[in-house]
Amino acid sequence: MGGEMTAQYQDGAHTSLWLATTTRPSYAELQDRLTVDVAIIGGGIVGLTAASLLCQAGKRVLLLEARRLLTGVTGHTTAKLTTSHGLIYASLREQFGDDGARTYAVANQAAMQHVLDYLERHDIDADMQRFPSYTYALDDEQRPQIEEEARAAAACGLPASFSEEVPLPFPTAGAVVFQDQAVYHPLKYLQAVAEQASVLGGQIVEHTRVLQVIDEGSHCLLATDHGLVQAADVIVATNYPIYDPDFLYTQLATHMSYALAVRVDGDIPPGLFYSVEEGFHSLRPYRWGQQDALMLVGGEPHKTGHADDTVQRYQRLEAWTRQYFPVREVAYHWATHDSDTPDGVPYIGRMTSPSGRVYVATGLKGWGMTQGTLAGMLLTDLITGKENPWASFYSPARVEKQRAQFREETEKMAPGEGKIIELGHTKLAVYRDDDGRVHAVSAVCKHRGCPVHWNAAERTWDCHCHGSRYDVDGHIIHAPASADLEPYRAR
Repeated sequence: MGGEMTAQYQDGAHTSLWLATTTRPSYAELQDRLTVDVAIIGGGIVGLTAASLLCQAGKRVLLLEARRLLTGVTGHTTAKLTTSHGLIYASLREQFGDDGARTYAVANQAAMQHVLDYLERHDIDADMQRFPSYTYALDDEQRPQIEEEARAAAACGLPASFSEEVPLPFPTAGAVVFQDQAVYHPLKYLQAVAEQASVLGGQIVEHTRVLQVIDEGSHCLLATDHGLVQAADVIVATNYPIYDPDFLYTQLATHMSYALAVRVDGDIPPGLFYSVEEGFHSLRPYRWGQQDALMLVGGEPHKTGHADDTVQRYQRLEAWTRQYFPVREVAYHWATHDSDTPDGVPYIGRMTSPSGRVYVATGLKGWGMTQGTLAGMLLTDLITGKENPWASFYSPARVEKQRAQFREETEKMAPGEGKIIELGHTKLAVYRDDDGRVHAVSAVCKHRGCPVHWNAAERTWDCHCHGSRYDVDGHIIHAPASADLEPYRAR
């Protein structure tokens, strides 16, 4: 622990590739008290997309960033512009049925197309290249999950299929392949979006931290460290919401992972690659086939604040990369920071507030390039009164419905009883102890994703697939699982 506090990972510059390769304009801090139609808190992909679209709709917009524009979560992405999001479609199909999975697919496809159209329409050189995306299995045990994901994604109308061929320099057991996906330089794109918002009359301020959101019913006041802002509508686009009347924080989990941008001798695999093992690895090219080409490698995830070996995680990621690729140098290294929801669907929409005019986007998981874009599109429609077919699916209102269902289900349980509860399409392993206290954790085993079952004699949650066992609070009792079950925090 002591060594971790002082040691540093030395290979390459400790900054993201995107921040290192752009010269970003600076914006002044808030100078005067302002009155606007829409105040947007957060200068990442959600806030900038919404700002641009709302300005196009004729709204007076103010975007407030506490530090520098695009230096937060968006500036530390791996920038895969894709509708392939791990094993999401099979999960959504099971939770929400075909209609729910299809809604997610259509929304993300529209968001991806929005970015591609914007780049073409405004002739922006953002180093965009098109590739297939591969979510791959490492062994035959993982293969059925991949095959099911291919079927689910194809049923949603996406260009997805199962393939035995995966162009990687190590053995795999096949992949679900999405054709015609993309990679690009997100900051080159979003700086152009910011410029367009400014041209259309939008105001952007930096180094202005919002300290409080006061909903007065007829309007909202934003108290900042540089004065007050009055707005008819407010968007909270800060990754983790700084204003949270719905207690969304009780449902969100935050995760970090690590990224390297490396130069290799020889060819970089032509595609976007994502593995499904617990400590995933991802690969993507930057400027593939060019002299200054780089390969981005990601992985080594953990819950935020739950790892003492963060330096070693960079080292392990580099060692893994060198095992399969002739690495010439590590050019950059950085960490990503994401939040996700229990059901895998972001919370995007109206929050519970006196005015009903405060909106949020959070829980984008690791797929912010599409989900952040669709959040900006959806929130624009809600504010301008345009009907949007995605609104109900993404609405944060589903959280309160889930809490009410949870209370109703657990009140029926007898002391000493354990059972699986399907809560808002999320499966929970719930136990009421002899004193009446409720213990609730995810019912999905952390080893291979199989469901756990209640062992009444031992009062444990047991996985029938490979024998992992957990206590009532989700702590591991027996391997092969190497991580505890996720807790559910009701409020």
